[in-house]
Amino acid sequence: MAASPSRAHIGRSSMWSLVNTLSAQGLNLAVFLVTARFVAPEAFGILAAAVLVNELFRVIVVEPVLTAVTTRPNPTDADYTTCFWVIALCSMIGAALISMAAPLLGEAMGHPGLAETVQLTAALVLTSGFARTHETRLSRSYRFRALAIRSLASIILGGIVGIALAINGFGLWSLVAQQLVTSITSLIFLWTVSTWRPGSIVSRRIARDIWRYARHVSLTGMTNYVNQQSDTFFAMTYLGPSATGFYSAAKRITGALNTAVGTSLNKVALPLFAATKRDPARQSAGFLAAVRLTSVITAPVFATLAVLSPEITTLLFDSEWITAAPLIAILCIPAFLGTIGQYNHSIMLAMDKPHWQTILTGIYAVSNVTLFVIVSHHGIIALALAFSLRSLLLYPLSVGPALHLLRIRWVTYFRTVAPALVASAVAAGVMIYVGPLIHVRNPVLNLIVVSGCGGGAYVMTIWIVAADSCRELLGLIKNLKRND
Repeated sequence: MAASPSRAHIGRSSMWSLVNTLSAQGLNLAVFLVTARFVAPEAFGILAAAVLVNELFRVIVVEPVLTAVTTRPNPTDADYTTCFWVIALCSMIGAALISMAAPLLGEAMGHPGLAETVQLTAALVLTSGFARTHETRLSRSYRFRALAIRSLASIILGGIVGIALAINGFGLWSLVAQQLVTSITSLIFLWTVSTWRPGSIVSRRIARDIWRYARHVSLTGMTNYVNQQSDTFFAMTYLGPSATGFYSAAKRITGALNTAVGTSLNKVALPLFAATKRDPARQSAGFLAAVRLTSVITAPVFATLAVLSPEITTLLFDSEWITAAPLIAILCIPAFLGTIGQYNHSIMLAMDKPHWQTILTGIYAVSNVTLFVIVSHHGIIALALAFSLRSLLLYPLSVGPALHLLRIRWVTYFRTVAPALVASAVAAGVMIYVGPLIHVRNPVLNLIVVSGCGGGAYVMTIWIVAADSCRELLGLIKNLKRND
């Protein structure tokens, strides 16, 4: 059995994973903000609906197969080879089926123009299918620096193409071109930087093992997809492309922050949880440390975004997008819960309980669809409120199974996240209080001053109530300066 990675190596990997995802999300957001000045919200709504189709294939086919391999303590070359060819075959079939079903999807959502967009973006299924095994193998080897370079190169090139086309009036097609160029560049880079190549022999035994595990994860992925994406579907179906564009913009901003920190750290956490499943004490300590550090980082960010959403929206967009401001504030709640809640999912996967997550996401999906059927006709604000309320009320159902598996008490978990929540509440109160008192004509400077007051209040509060968390975070940052 391979030796477990050292604490220092895990810290450096975590920080490089953070740099990778943070830079990717930052660049994607920057490209979105620029193109939003030249492309109407309706185009973003149509693209969001088209991407939903590809996302469904990813969560029910690609990710379950990858998870079945990633959660193994020591995957072999035969495991990765079988994984690659299974995903490649499914991707080719999936892309063909999506292209053929595109006209029906356009009619079902009431927007026939959606069909051509779905057909073009079906190519993303192929590029993702041929790239994800290499990406997963590099992640499992903790080569997050190479992945960071890949992200930067592909997003920059795709962004340049998308922005150039948007400026020249190509509208929706500039968004589609950006997606395709980014995905193709990422695929080429991954195959170039990785020395691994899939073999020609597929193991039937491994394929059967993957299927037995992946079927549970696939069902979980499908129900979680309904849970996370059904709001966009209802917005497109009942409220139209423009409303969907505003809603997807709000989800993009909050989701970018969610992914930038939470998901990047989870890429390191999942293989670590799998590698330490025979060491319960270390696994429990790792889980609490991950939740504590993630909450310390993300809670103040989402608190600031929620309080200052009107000012931030006005600064980043033109007046056409101001409708997205209250949506951003509301969606900060599920976005934050997602950053700390994803570790619950990882623990259930690492402890060979994927069916538990399937049951939970099934409950979430049913509750979401029920709420959306009731509130969709009342507008996007009602839709966002329903999504956030469900996330908040049912969050304990996600935490409970993970705590049970790790034998962690509820009070211990609460004490882990409480300092960040308390300090963020203090910071939000300070920003709400000082905002009307500060009269700076320059909107950028005004935003910096107000958020700076909130940030200062947060740092002082968190240092008082959780100094150990601050020291641990500083230790991880110092590890980034060392070589892998």
